[in-house]
Amino acid sequence: MGAAVHSAVLVGRDHRVDNRLLAEAVWRAAEADGVEFRLDAAVRSIRTTGGLDARFEAVTLEDGTSIEGECVVIAGGAWSALLEGLPRTLPVQPVRGQMFAVESPAERGPTPNGLLERVVEAHDCYIIPRNSGRALVGATAERVGFEPGPTPAGLRSLIEPAIRALPALAHLPIAESWAGYRPGTPDGLPILGPDPEVSGVWYATGHFRNGVLLAPVTADLIAGAIDGDAAATGIGAFRPDRFEET
Repeated sequence: MGAAVHSAVLVGRDHRVDNRLLAEAVWRAAEADGVEFRLDAAVRSIRTTGGLDARFEAVTLEDGTSIEGECVVIAGGAWSALLEGLPRTLPVQPVRGQMFAVESPAERGPTPNGLLERVVEAHDCYIIPRNSGRALVGATAERVGFEPGPTPAGLRSLIEPAIRALPALAHLPIAESWAGYRPGTPDGLPILGPDPEVSGVWYATGHFRNGVLLAPVTADLIAGAIDGDAAATGIGAFRPDRFEET
């Protein structure tokens, strides 16, 4: 650690996962279970019936293809609010997050990547060791819409505090940099549960920076609620119409 670090707190049960490997594993497991993936086939809109008994009918893809079903789960992350035909306006806004990765020393030493054994959360940044030999540094939180990144200013805002926390990073090559968009909401909480006016429309979005962490419990809750599990319906605090209250 750098000289600027005067104290630290060890969180003994803190864990980490490689999100890219996790996504690949989930993909393969879902595919083996019969899930069909359609690549490069973005959903443009959803179609519902009108009237007192309004219900979901189908989704329409960008190429005009219509896919009918009994229900749909709006889980488009930062892009959820861009869907046409939603029963209500979703206050989901993109929050850009920039990160970069450095390659660890060739001689790794006693730790998996030669630098760190645990995640380090420092002032204005965090550093995540990967067994591949890289160390990841993140992440900005910028409300700039879908402006592309990464940017020099964004990376500089991470590089400087990262070097203060771990000076060894200063001389390591940057292997990669990237930016993504988190789905933010006005109260920082996710939007979960059924639409109160249109049957068959469900929401699972707005998790901000905790999407990977909350994905398992979200999937269990939404799947259980759709199947009629009464124990899975206790998600009222996250209901989609809470922002409409006056």
